[in-house]
Amino acid sequence: MKFPVIEGAEWYNVVSRKESVMILTFMANLLTTEQHFQKLTGLEDYELTRWLYIDGDIFYDRKEVIKAKELAVVSNDQELFWRWARRCEEEGVKRIERTKALAERSAGKADKELLDLMMEYLDMMAEFTVFLMIPLSVEMSLQERITEYLQRKEKEELLPVLIFPEKENMNTVEQKSFLQLVEESRAGTLTDPMIQDHINAYGALSVRYGIGTFWTIEDVRRRIGNFEEDPAAMLQELKEQVEENRKQTAEALDELDAPDDIRSLVKLIKEYVYLRTYRSTVLSNSYVYAQPIFERVAAERGLSYQELNFCAYHEVLDDAIPSKEELARRQEGYSAIAQKPRLKIVTGKGIEEMRTFYGLDIDTEGITTVEGISTYPGTIQGTAKIVRSNEVLDKVKRGDILIASMTTPDFIPAMEKAAAFVTDEGGILCHAAIVARELKKTCVIGTKHATKVFKDGDLIEVDADKGTVKKVE
Repeated sequence: MKFPVIEGAEWYNVVSRKESVMILTFMANLLTTEQHFQKLTGLEDYELTRWLYIDGDIFYDRKEVIKAKELAVVSNDQELFWRWARRCEEEGVKRIERTKALAERSAGKADKELLDLMMEYLDMMAEFTVFLMIPLSVEMSLQERITEYLQRKEKEELLPVLIFPEKENMNTVEQKSFLQLVEESRAGTLTDPMIQDHINAYGALSVRYGIGTFWTIEDVRRRIGNFEEDPAAMLQELKEQVEENRKQTAEALDELDAPDDIRSLVKLIKEYVYLRTYRSTVLSNSYVYAQPIFERVAAERGLSYQELNFCAYHEVLDDAIPSKEELARRQEGYSAIAQKPRLKIVTGKGIEEMRTFYGLDIDTEGITTVEGISTYPGTIQGTAKIVRSNEVLDKVKRGDILIASMTTPDFIPAMEKAAAFVTDEGGILCHAAIVARELKKTCVIGTKHATKVFKDGDLIEVDADKGTVKKVE
């Protein structure tokens, strides 16, 4: 199979997550145009022009990532960064509300009007993707400055406290609501309407970037049945978490005798760490709320919603829908190459051929141990379960070791059953690290290749005290 040569690219694995073809192509091919970037940030001369998606691994050109970071560094204007943060939250709220309104308007519309609504939604959310890059770039810049300060003070161990967000993300709010359902269940007062209210408020978290299915009442009841911890104690800890971090942050800054500029940087980075989760939740949840539009567009073409979900948006607009056989192959796995304005999607053997062509092969032959960063202590053995998307969460049984490229809020039902978490990616405040502390479960993150070194059924040992994960013979 032939692949385009992309001159000068230095591929950087930004994130690993499964995405449907529809959401990938609209987010990435419309992503962060110079016009969008200037409109929402006021800055000029930036555009993301090329990327790779290899069966869940997303690569950007390192030079384009660095350029976005340099724009943030050059700005070095805290008031500007605060304006961006407020704009991100405001625009997120507006776009969720507008998406719901567009979905309501789609009822009874003819095909042409449905396509117009679909593109209105896609254009609106493509514009919001500016905030995928901006918070990441600002956060990287701020964290470097705080880390340099702590290194001079020889107090690097204070970094997790200083950058832990003060605001609760939707995942934490959902977890509090779920724990209240567990309490109701154990008291014998839980009703289906209570569960349905929970699903209505938080069910969009169960679908991530077009992958997954909306929770049902049976799903939530099963999750409640699998939950063994003390819900009241966990709920109290979650309620106290924000205030406890404020106290720890104040004590750390006093211990450092930190000047005003460092104190203001700490406040700012806490906001941007929160935005890291917020902006991806807005994008992912909006797609769930837009589902009625896509279901109606699919029905007009004799497709199921899931089949349309694995069409590129331009294939729908150009009336170039792939065969049902091709759509089935894409659902099994696919890769994509974009060099604006060109886009190529491959399936089957082409996935690994593409990885080889762009020099992104990873040789793990003979490797039985990986190392990473410990985010919650402990040593535990269990059966490895590789989780590449929320579609396979049910294979995680109580006591298993959940291994993923990264975890996201939709993984919570499986994480509650697992004995420990291991990820390829992530920093000290990634989703897996935060949940590990909340659930008090052993966790090692940032191993780079755990999902490729281990396979389902392997007996492994996670030693978070040493930051190692190894196969047990």
